[in-house]
Amino acid sequence: MSRAERHDCAPIAVWVLTLPGLSIARMLQECLFCDVFLPEQLDAGTDPSAPTADVPGREIRFSRLSAEVEHRFRQYRGHVFIMACGIVVRLIAGLLVHKTEDPAVVVMDERAAFAISLVSGHVGGANDLARRIGRLTQATPVITTATDVHGKPAVDVLAATLGLRIENPQAIRTINRAFLDDAPVILEDPMQWILSAEESTGFPFRAHPPEASDPLPRVVVSDRLLTPPDEHTLVLRPPSLVVGIGCNRNTSFSEMREWIEAVFFECRLSTASIRCLASIDLKRDEAAIRQCADHFGVPCRWFSADRLNQARGVLHPSETVHRHVGVRSVCEAAALMAAGTSELIVPKRKSGNVTLAIARANSVSSASDQETSPTCPSGLQRSWRRPGSSPDIGCTST
Repeated sequence: MSRAERHDCAPIAVWVLTLPGLSIARMLQECLFCDVFLPEQLDAGTDPSAPTADVPGREIRFSRLSAEVEHRFRQYRGHVFIMACGIVVRLIAGLLVHKTEDPAVVVMDERAAFAISLVSGHVGGANDLARRIGRLTQATPVITTATDVHGKPAVDVLAATLGLRIENPQAIRTINRAFLDDAPVILEDPMQWILSAEESTGFPFRAHPPEASDPLPRVVVSDRLLTPPDEHTLVLRPPSLVVGIGCNRNTSFSEMREWIEAVFFECRLSTASIRCLASIDLKRDEAAIRQCADHFGVPCRWFSADRLNQARGVLHPSETVHRHVGVRSVCEAAALMAAGTSELIVPKRKSGNVTLAIARANSVSSASDQETSPTCPSGLQRSWRRPGSSPDIGCTST
């Protein structure tokens, strides 16, 4: 991987104010993909624009710390501040949205004695990041989340690890409180996204509720639209639905997005379970497909004509499409190939300039489409996306 590519995929920002802090940051750079931010006036002793070949990140100067943090906060999946905890609290207080959306924040002191998980310990991965920094620097990780303190499992950690989107995060507290109290938690997981995962070992889920009059905490894993859940029910959305797309040249983003949303609503499927958009590689430069991928927060997958012609389960082949691009199906074949199946759950649907089809991927291969950074801590890895771009996963014939 080139240095430019490493820069593009750096998921962690490290912030320093002093030379001792910079020394620790450079130590972290040797093991983590990270960019280091330091004051303009700090005499770092080297040219920050020319990092050594074995250091995977950049050193970036800032004039005002608060302005730079505000600008960069959402561009990275994790932040490590090597400075006083009070400074960090004041810097980020106005930038926080929700623990399921905020990046991980870890605070270190300038002697690397402690690595404090401050924000987004579970879903954001700050707890894991603090532990990893502790292993790299001999700092003591400081973890204060209740489930970790008491040695209990946390459902939001499990969801992040398995790449499950949390639909109603307000219910996380109910489920984790039940784990803390050793109370029963019912699991409805018909596609076995959790039940088949090794990571679920140790979670005391029950398949069927015992005799009880009061509603029990419940976790539902489903890609279908559900009635609004009550306060005792946590809904997790698996990345199970692949959308195969075909379109005319220069189709608008709004037309494509609206048709995807309309079909999902009509078929009672959740767009939060979209795993990727898939199409023929001739459409790589089609702006609407990339814009829709960004809108739904998923990658694109591209297939050659040869690969699409290998798809099994195509229901609506088209001779017209074959004459133009050399395949008898684009949207159905792309959905089937990207999902690794031979069965469509929504066959080809057409509206105006857009055709789409939907296939369901199983949980066994659920991680295969996730773009991750190889050195990213596990809590950051599953949901990581390159800031400001839509990742591609290319598939060509061999």
